[in-house]
Parts: sequence; structure tokens; C-alpha cells
Amino acid sequence: MVWGLGKSLDLATIPRNGQPCRPRLQNCRPTPWHDRLTMQWDSLRFVLAAHSAGSLAGAARQLGVDAVTVARRIRALEKQLGVRLFDRTREGFVATPAGLEIVRQAERIEQEVGALERRIWQRDKEVEGVVRITASDTTGALVIAPLLPLLAERHPGLQVELNVDNRVLNLSKRDADIAVRPTNRPPDNLVGHRLASIVYAPYAASRLVGKGKAGNAALADLPWVGLDGSFQGSQYDYYQRWLREKTGGGRVFLRFNSTLAMAYAIHAGVGLGLLSCMTATRLGGLVRIGPLVDELTTELWILSHPELREVARVAAVYAFLRDEIRKLRPVFLGEEGAL
Repeated sequence: MVWGLGKSLDLATIPRNGQPCRPRLQNCRPTPWHDRLTMQWDSLRFVLAAHSAGSLAGAARQLGVDAVTVARRIRALEKQLGVRLFDRTREGFVATPAGLEIVRQAERIEQEVGALERRIWQRDKEVEGVVRITASDTTGALVIAPLLPLLAERHPGLQVELNVDNRVLNLSKRDADIAVRPTNRPPDNLVGHRLASIVYAPYAASRLVGKGKAGNAALADLPWVGLDGSFQGSQYDYYQRWLREKTGGGRVFLRFNSTLAMAYAIHAGVGLGLLSCMTATRLGGLVRIGPLVDELTTELWILSHPELREVARVAAVYAFLRDEIRKLRPVFLGEEGAL
């Protein structure tokens, strides 16, 4: 039995010397190539093209290769099987009985390959299936998650996986289909759109301000919370310098490896801290206690791999997030009345 793309070719039934070889007859031995190696679909394509064109040159034109390549591939397959597949005649390149049997089997495989490709193409044209999104914890929880009910309403066939992680996942390795990330230098190998500017300022819980603690005392006299050393990059370095200046080099009461957890601690009144205006606006109950820190302004981008943008489900989610997040630009700027 010789196999190709999940289909078996029962070579015991291929004619030999003009006579069919039936494996059930005791006096009929299998052909020398009955138990040979697996045939690959790519090799069968050359057989089909040579049979349909009737010449090496015609097969080469069909396949987009040269005639030497066609001849070499057919000779390699004949050597693998131990049988001649084509004869050169006045009528052209003519398949032998063994070649005809392989052609018939290969034609069935070709039809199934075509049907499989059409099913895959149609699936990618339909807005259904799994789409993986990666975002930072604050963007994922406070921006993307609230939008997902509307996305589910528009595209009920989707299944969304939201990977909330402050690490930057590799879209080229398909760790995710779409990334919504703060960056001032999006990778050149990805395609994307700028969504909004992320601005930062110091905040305190409104009840602290109401008691006069944040408004009447020096900021260095109040407890501060911040991020730990798990964050990296020039912006984080500036953030740490800014925090040391504001605290007079004093102690930071509490540090986090999550910006969202830090935001909730500030919201709970644990201390003062630097937050994006989007985070403070979304959480509510927070009061800005200082000017914007312009040096920390970052652009929010939506990014994807160029090949994935051709997949309908990815394209639909990408366009949805791009358009809906852009509507939230006032929220990112912390404008009065923004929700």
C-alpha cells in the first residue's frame, strides 16, 4: 500500500504487463514496487501535470517550473516505485498502465485537496473561531474587557482569549493575533494603528483629599506606592527617578508588579501614586494632585502580523478594537466628564 495525503493507493491492483494483479490470487505476486516508500502529494502533482499536458514542456508551464525539473521529479518517483510511469511516443508523453492508475488515484486526491483548501479559505472568510488578544493589565481590564459584550453581540461566532500581561508577547511567533500595547516604537515587522496618547499624573484617593491630607501636606510626607523592578525600559527608569524626587529619596510604602493592582491600592487610600489618566478616570474616586508628567506620555497602538490581517475573524476584531478604542481618547486624556 502506498500512501499520499491520507489516501492509500492500492498498488496491488495496478496492471502489470497488461494483466491486473489481484492480491487474493495465490499465484499472483505483487509488483516490485508494492511495498515501496510513501509518495508525497508534491510528487503526484508532477505526474498529473505530465499526463494532462502530454509533454514535459507543457507540464513545466502548468507548474511554473522548467522541463528539466519535471523530468527529474518523475524519474525520482519512478526510481522510488521501481516502475516506469511514462513512455515517449509519437503522440507525446504517454502514461503507462501503472502511470494511469497513479493518475486516477492522484486525481481523487487532488479533488480532496481542493475541497480542503476551499473549506479552510471559507473558514478564514467567516467571522468565527478563536482570536487571541494581548494587552497590559490596565488596558485589558479597563479598556478592552468592557468592549467585549458589544463585540460578542456583533460577532456571536467569535471566541476571544484575552491575555492580560505586562510582558510583550511575540506576534511573529503567534503568541497572540492582536496586541494592544503602549509603545513609542512599534516593531517594523507588524502592521498597526495609533489609538490614543497615554498621559500620566500623580493621583490620590478622593477621601484623602477630602480630609485635607493630600492637599495641605507636602507630598513627600505622605505614603507612596509604586512599581517594582520587574518593569524595564527607559520610561520605567524615568518613572523611578521621578518617584525618588517626589519622595525626597524616601521610602515607598508598597511596590507592585502590576499597574492595575497598584491603581486599586491608590484607590483604596493606601497611598499616593503615579497613574495613567485613563486608569484614574475608569476607576473613579481619584483626584489628580499634580501636573501631567509629559516625559512619560506614551502612544497606545493596536498591532497585528501582516498575514493575520487577511484572516476575517482577526480583521473583524482588529477593526472593532481600533474604532471603539479611538472613541475613548477623552478617557485617555483624563478630560472632564469622560467615562
